[in-house]
Amino acid sequence: MRRQEQPRQEEEHNNDFVLRMQATLFTMTSLLPAFTVVEAENDFRKVDTLVAIENSQINRLDRLLNCYGDESVTELRLDWLAYAKAIVDDEWPAMMRGERTSKVRLAFAPCRRESSTSNFGPAARRRSTPRS
Repeated sequence: MRRQEQPRQEEEHNNDFVLRMQATLFTMTSLLPAFTVVEAENDFRKVDTLVAIENSQINRLDRLLNCYGDESVTELRLDWLAYAKAIVDDEWPAMMRGERTSKVRLAFAPCRRESSTSNFGPAARRRSTPRS
């Protein structure tokens, strides 16, 4: 009879160990996907913030250029519009594929020319109008 009790005790001990390990493994495997989801959400928020900042800066620049009232600004505003469209239409799809595109760089080239921003000024009547 003692021989039958010994294997039963060992079996119970092994079962207890397996149940404890199973709980630990389940907890650890649950933490990994949860951590991954949280990190992915944080990355998405950071990207969303950067896109919103870039959008805001381009929009603010467009509003300021519009306030000048100079005809030479119209061409520059069209260059900025082409740049913004290139970001949305070309750069973002290329980034989804893990590629880079030169279309954005080429669209930005007319915007960064020194002559594009230094050749115009506000119209005389608009200089005295306060802007808020």
